[in-house]
Amino acid sequence: MTKFSLTLIALILVGCGKEAAKEKTERPPQQITATTTQTADIALNLSAQGHVSPLDQVEVRPQTSGLISKVHFKEGDQISAGQLLFSLDARTEEANVRQAIAKLAQSQAQLAAAERDYTRSKELALQSFISKTALDNAQSKLETLQATLAAERAAVDAAKINLSYSQIKAPLSGRAGLVEVHTGSYVQPSIAIPLVTISKLDPITVAFSLPERDLSLLQNAPQPILVRATLADGNKMQGKLSFIDNAVNSSSGTIALKAEFSNPKNLLWPGAFVPVQVAAGMLKNAVVLPTQAVQTGPDHRFVFAIQADQTVKAIQIELLQVENERAVVSGIGSNIKVVKEGGQNLREGSKVREAQKRDASAPKTAASAAK
Repeated sequence: MTKFSLTLIALILVGCGKEAAKEKTERPPQQITATTTQTADIALNLSAQGHVSPLDQVEVRPQTSGLISKVHFKEGDQISAGQLLFSLDARTEEANVRQAIAKLAQSQAQLAAAERDYTRSKELALQSFISKTALDNAQSKLETLQATLAAERAAVDAAKINLSYSQIKAPLSGRAGLVEVHTGSYVQPSIAIPLVTISKLDPITVAFSLPERDLSLLQNAPQPILVRATLADGNKMQGKLSFIDNAVNSSSGTIALKAEFSNPKNLLWPGAFVPVQVAAGMLKNAVVLPTQAVQTGPDHRFVFAIQADQTVKAIQIELLQVENERAVVSGIGSNIKVVKEGGQNLREGSKVREAQKRDASAPKTAASAAK
């Protein structure tokens, strides 16, 4: 290749670079709308997805084997503590109680006779009519029967306890779930499925988790910490934070919490998912701006700040919360002009121009006047 050809190629490349630079320089500024960051005292609400769970729940199981003779309630009934739920065939247990009582009566009669013999033996021993050995034997017989009587009384108590197992009663008040057995079913303590599950619905709890960074906010929040749950129809219920776990989950980086709600109308139902907001105090002089101004990058959020030369600069921020179309952020100061709308296609250093607001007093066009 000749020296002349090389010179010609270099001139062409230089010309192309100048044309590209000229095109870049002459690209018109992108039209945007701007806003200014402001400061305000904002109520800090921590949001999470909650899971409704009973405050107390018990699986009712038999403590002895037997046939169900009667079911005393219906599925879904409101159950009171101590209410009779199931009756088992108790004929064997009733016979065992009667037998234990009879043996107790027999031991009591034998003990009474032994006490009389011992009393007489002491009197005779004092008069030297019987030997010391005979008195010792009478005393030994009395003590043996006293021990037998105590054992028989314990046997009666045990038989009555076994008999009580044939009457299965509710350990707490709540709502009954599905009944898994019917009259005539054979049950035993080792069954896998409970006879019925009783859940206490009022009050009720909502379990949820928050990031570990929010733990310090909860610890410093005013007590009691209020929690709002949003129902499916949009209505809200207010409760109180009742539990903060004693350790952060190392695998998820979250802390488990529970809130307790009064639930007289059963608006919160076990197993349902509801959004919750925790009132964690006030953010003093928090920086706020419209949510449209917040841009989302691959690994962080940012805003475009408008510089004096009408170029934009990306400033990384942390989004603390969003409420009523206002974003509460950190990482940027107040009274800074930022891009509100039109920032989707901007890059660092892009030139912008603010859209002019429409003047309400401006003359109408012919087309609008015709309307």
